[in-house]
Formats: sequence, structure tokens, C-alpha cells
Amino acid sequence: MTINNSDNNKFSSYAGWFVLAFVIVVVAYIRVRLLGVPLERDEGEFAYIADLVMKGGLPYKDVYSMKLPGIFYAYALILSLFGHSHTAIHFALLMLNIITTQLVYFMGKRLFDHWTGIIAASCYAIMSLSPSVYGISAHATNFVILPALGGTLVMLYATAPVRRKLIFLSGLLIGVSVLMKQHGLMFAAYGMVYLAYSFYRNRISWPLMTGIFGLFLAGILLPYGLVNMYFYMSGVFEDFWFYTYSYPIKYVTMLPITTGLNNLRNNLTEVVNSGIVIWFFAFIGLLALMLSGKLRDRRFPVISFLVFSFLSVCPGLYFREHYFILLLPAVSLFAAIGVSTALTKLTQNLKIISKILVYICLLASVLLVPLYLKKDYFFYMTPFQIGRFIYGAQPFGESLEVAQYIEKHSKESDKIMVLGSEPQIYFYSKRRAATGFIYMYPLLEPHKYAESMFKQMFYEINALKPKFIVLVNIRISWITYQYSSFSTYLEQIVRDQIQLDDYQRVGVIDIISEGETRYKWGEDALTYAPYSKDWLIVYRRND
Repeated sequence: MTINNSDNNKFSSYAGWFVLAFVIVVVAYIRVRLLGVPLERDEGEFAYIADLVMKGGLPYKDVYSMKLPGIFYAYALILSLFGHSHTAIHFALLMLNIITTQLVYFMGKRLFDHWTGIIAASCYAIMSLSPSVYGISAHATNFVILPALGGTLVMLYATAPVRRKLIFLSGLLIGVSVLMKQHGLMFAAYGMVYLAYSFYRNRISWPLMTGIFGLFLAGILLPYGLVNMYFYMSGVFEDFWFYTYSYPIKYVTMLPITTGLNNLRNNLTEVVNSGIVIWFFAFIGLLALMLSGKLRDRRFPVISFLVFSFLSVCPGLYFREHYFILLLPAVSLFAAIGVSTALTKLTQNLKIISKILVYICLLASVLLVPLYLKKDYFFYMTPFQIGRFIYGAQPFGESLEVAQYIEKHSKESDKIMVLGSEPQIYFYSKRRAATGFIYMYPLLEPHKYAESMFKQMFYEINALKPKFIVLVNIRISWITYQYSSFSTYLEQIVRDQIQLDDYQRVGVIDIISEGETRYKWGEDALTYAPYSKDWLIVYRRND
């Protein structure tokens, strides 16, 4: 079904492709300009584990993470294709984003028409770049949405008429999205609902319906089943199950509803404000879909896609900024419906030149205003400034210099330990962690496994006696509120758990402000007292 009848016009079709190409080129230019933004900690985790995998290591045995392994192997592919650097990872994200943008186009075109697909894809390309969703960071949600959209698009082609091979392929792609991050399960649920809706509309018999559901579920479960088999045969299934199921169950049930609602309000407000014009037209699109009789047969599949996309953001009630990437294709689709509806209403009695002017003005306001509102971010800030703008005093830029020092003053076989949640230091330095715990968060969360994890980590550290210890005195690297003074808490950990008598201070990194960081190395570090509350100290073992 179409919202307008311009698809048959070659000029209109070419104009649409020109708009999308222009948006993709602008977004690609911005992403290329920002390739050098330092890795944040999630990217550092994925990159470190991917590097470990490439060297024969096993997730859940050599390093502990509650993420499913798909993201680690996706990163391993990136590192093998583009190189072991943060710029390589962000270049791969650029490629991933372009492909995802194309999938949004094909989904909009399949459900509505060419121009709806063009506008939806353009809106997605711009919104997925926003700092409000950490758009320049290669979070797992970017790797979820690509196969999830691919599976959803295949399903749109597989149900009328029923094509069994495509049904299975749809499930397989969505199953891959689940392996990237558990949030992909919501797109599997959407697939089941869409199949049921399609069967109801097409009056498919129960025996045929059961067989098709079975094919779809088989596709979803196959990737996960193969992963389970792999870790079982590798002898680490128990650890795999604990870190990807038992512990995550505790993790997603820790927050009270009131805290979750506050998280939703704060982060969703920022996401909406960063693309307010697009969200306005998304609301118009929702109204158009609800009220237009011409769009009745698209109402359920499109609105339910929005609902399940939102549900994919909800697990644990954390509503982290990058989770909202999973919602953007649905919002972009509704925005496209809104813009297409507005264009149809505004141009129905106009001559061709006037129509073109209206198209240009409206599309420019939708697609260029979000870029203008963040023009400093997109076009003027340096990669280091971008990191500061998004993440504040977190030591992502400083991690590069810390890692460079460690790599220069250690052997490849040496182990190091970062007392803080900064796994990017392991990746940059090309050194193995002295423990499988590369985040401090699980050790301090209010769940029954925390105490045993805490003891296990320090047992592993003291057994291996790492060459370097990096002490991170930054609260967000620990997220603990057990002590009013975070520094006091950190001092107690070091005093009780680490024998620093065997180590010498060789580096101090003092994050004075967003624009100033002081580095002291060697003898200068011995007597330097940090001025700020955010600092790192590097210790080297006395040999």
C-alpha cells in the first residue's frame, strides 16, 4: 500500500535516491571525521575478548562476561578484516550503519512505498549518529539491530504467499541478533506475533501454521543451540550458562520500578530532544496510521513493531542510552509515515515546481535540523573532545597513553591488572588481564554472587602477581555507594586485598578538567599528589 502515488514517477524515484545518498554521504563524512574517538569501556570489552578469542582463548573461561558470544566473534571478524585499532572498529561501525540504513529503506518500501523508505532510512542514519544514543560507539545494540531488521524484512516477504525457506531464514537472522545481545529476543517475539497475525489474515490451516511456526523457531534456536554445543564440547558450558543466564537473571531484576522509570524519563527525554523534529513527525505518523482508513491493513504490523522495539529497550529497566538504538528503526518508520502524509496533504493541489519546493523545505527541516542543533559535535569537535563531551571525565582518552606506557615497559607474556572497569586498557596494551574479571561492577552489585566473585578476582590477581596494576580512582568505573567517600572505599580494597609493597608507583594520570589531563611518569610520579578527584595511578612490580 502506498501513501502517495509518486513511485511510478522516475524523477520522484531518482530524487528519493539522491536524498538518501546525500544523507548517507554526510553521515559517513561525520563518522570518518570521528573515527579516532577513543573506545569506551563496552567497546574495550568486546575488542579485548575478540583479541583473546583470535589467540585461542575462550570466553567465560579466560574472561567473564554476561554478554552472549556473538558480539565477541563479530568483533574478532572486524579486527581480522580492518586491524587491531579503535579507528578500525569505528570504520566497521560505519559500514554496519550504512547496511542497516539500507534495510530500513527496504522495510519502509515493502510496507508502504519508495519515498516512505527513503525518509525512514534517512531519519535512521541521522538519529543513529546522535550522542544521545552513543551513536559513534560500536555497542552491541548496533549488531543486534542489523540481523533483527534483516530477519524482519525477510519475514515481510515470506508470508504472502508462504515461503518456507524464507521463514526459516528469517528465524535464523533473528537468532543471530539474539546472540549479539539478549535484547534481540524481543524481535523474535515480534516475529511470532507477526506470523500469527499473517496466518489469521490469510486463513492458514492449523497443520500448516504449526509447521511454519516450527520452521521459524528452528531458525531462531539453531544459532543458540550451536553455541551451547560449542561451549559444552569445549568444557566450559557450566561457566557459559552461569555468566549468560544465571547471573543476568539477577542483573535484570535488581532495579526497583521507580528507578527504572527515572532512567526512562531522563534518557528518553535526551533522545527525543536530540531529534525533536523527527520525533514530532513520528507522532504525526502514529496519528495518521491510527486514523487513516487507507492504512488500516498496515496498522497492526507497524504498531506492534514499535511496541516490541520499545520492549527491547526495557530489560532490567536500565534504559541505557545505547539501548535506544533498537527503537530508532521503528521511530524512523513512523516519522516517514508522518512526513509522507504531510507532503501529500500540503502538495495535493500544487503545481510541480511548488511541490518540489515544499518537498525540499520539509525534508530539509526534518533531516538537517538535527545536524544543525549538534553542529559543534558533528563538525567541529576533535575526537578527544567528543569523548569528553559524551562521557565526561571517564578515562577513555587517557587509556591510550596508559596502555602505550605499559606496552613499552612490559613483555607480551606479562599480565596486568586494571582495578576499575576500563577493559580498553587491556586491548590497547596488548596484554592479558591477571583475572577473568575485567569489570568491577558484578563484584559490587546487590546479588548473591557478588561476594564469591570478589574473592575469586583477588585470588586470581594475587596468584599471578601482575607486572602492572592500574588503580582507577573514578567512581563510575566502580559504581559503588557503600561508602560516602569513594576514595576511602578504594583505599580499603587496595590495603586489604593487594600487596602493594611489591610495587612501585610509576605513573599518575590526573584528570583536572574536561580540557586538561596531567601525566606524570617515572620519578615525577613518585611524589605527585593528584589535584582532582578523578585520577589513575600505575604501579609496576619490583623485579
